[in-house]
Amino acid sequence: MKRILLTMLIAVNFVAASAQVSNGGFENWTTSSGISNPNGWITSNSTASPGLVTASTPGHSGTKACRLLGLGGAALPGGILQDVNISSTAIATDLTYWVKGSLGATDSLFALAYVLAADSSLISIAGTYFTGSEITSNWQQQSNTFLTIGTGTPAILEVSFFLLGGSVGSTSQIDLDDVSISVAASVADYASAAGDFIQNLYQSGTDLILNTNASYGEMMNINVRNLAGQLVMNRQMAGSSRETLNVAELPSGIYLVEVRQGSKAAMRKILIGQ
Repeated sequence: MKRILLTMLIAVNFVAASAQVSNGGFENWTTSSGISNPNGWITSNSTASPGLVTASTPGHSGTKACRLLGLGGAALPGGILQDVNISSTAIATDLTYWVKGSLGATDSLFALAYVLAADSSLISIAGTYFTGSEITSNWQQQSNTFLTIGTGTPAILEVSFFLLGGSVGSTSQIDLDDVSISVAASVADYASAAGDFIQNLYQSGTDLILNTNASYGEMMNINVRNLAGQLVMNRQMAGSSRETLNVAELPSGIYLVEVRQGSKAAMRKILIGQ
């Protein structure tokens, strides 16, 4: 991923609490004017297309789950959205959920969460998208790490899931359950977990040089993501104080470099230029 050279260290505390996602288990539904919606969620259901979001049974951990249906001739595919209460001092770390079902050949499922400041400027983002056989008929847990790309005081945390693409008659059917957001309790907690875990990060020719405070020999994972959150490089290796990544094939731009070892993690932005 591309990053601004030697910008702020972002350290994540994985001993985290959960933000209050209302009805994240989709057990509670309300029917009004013949349309049933999960409590606490805004959906794409409408009078013209009342069945794009429905309750399904059984859920992953309870009686019910939330089912999103493809276009099927409707103007919009299934989608849900919720604004989550979050403390102004809390730092979102992970979006976690369970998913199963099937996707039409030209459909995608998007899972996205944003932390916004009061002026709607973007502070951090988590999410991914799925296509084809990436989703199966068995429940699978998914977890997406928040990437910090801006500054500001958290005011709004928005989480959404929606189907996109496809055509009339789409056969996509996706079940979601147990949606949660993990947060560090405070900015101090967020910064204390890794401390100076990443000591230095810079580019030398076509290589990224990474100096860390990693435990020697313990397995370490390095992820590089672009600003869209897409994973463009992954390396797993025994920990050492200095690692080298060849980035010759990455386009110039800003990337996020994330390093994890055990319960420690840190992230930096860097500008990669070719």
